[in-house]
Amino acid sequence: MSACRPPPETVDVCTPSVYDLLMVYCPSPPEMKSEETEAPNLQFSFVECLLFSLHQLCKVGGSFLDGDEGVKRLQAIRQRLQYFSRRCQSYISQLRATLRGKSASQLKETENHVKVVALRTTTNISSLIKDFFHSPPSLKTTVVLSWVNKLPQSKPQQQTAPVGAANGTSATLPAKRSISPIRFDGTTGDSQAKKKIGSRPTKDLYSPPSGRFSKDIGRVPAASGRGGRGRSGFRGRGRGWSSQW
Repeated sequence: MSACRPPPETVDVCTPSVYDLLMVYCPSPPEMKSEETEAPNLQFSFVECLLFSLHQLCKVGGSFLDGDEGVKRLQAIRQRLQYFSRRCQSYISQLRATLRGKSASQLKETENHVKVVALRTTTNISSLIKDFFHSPPSLKTTVVLSWVNKLPQSKPQQQTAPVGAANGTSATLPAKRSISPIRFDGTTGDSQAKKKIGSRPTKDLYSPPSGRFSKDIGRVPAASGRGGRGRSGFRGRGRGWSSQW
């Protein structure tokens, strides 16, 4: 029941035997429908196992269903698989109606757990049967068998070698730097340390002098020169007349 690739010699020997057993456990459809005719007893677990085996063997060595003999084998098995598929669909509908609305704890009970496994079995059979009705058979469907517990795959943890292990020396990794919290005044805990180490002193802003040294600041000096003209004066028509702006 492994999905690995077997050798060709094993495929040629096992495929006819699996095919013959599948023909036994897949009954042919009844010829006439009447109340006296009893439905055949179907072995779903056996059919799942045999159908999966034939599916894997034909995928590896596809010559079993090729040629004139392969076409005859395929026609014979398709008639039985079609009847088995109809019975599966009916059983799947009943199981889903029974399990609908059940909680996770209720599904773990013995009676309900058997129905869950039966639902997986019939669903796998229905999916595998569809591949044999393609021309030629596709054999691409992948299923998880009903008796296999599918565990969640955990990602393997990547192990890193310590620093210096390659050259035979041992070294310790530097400690992680702690993050200082931001305060409401916009400074952090290590701002004072940064100022002491390699930081330039801040210059004070220029402030004008006060007191007796600042009484002449802002006063414009008076104009001087001949005729009362200065650089900022304007000479009119009359000599000695100037206008101060």
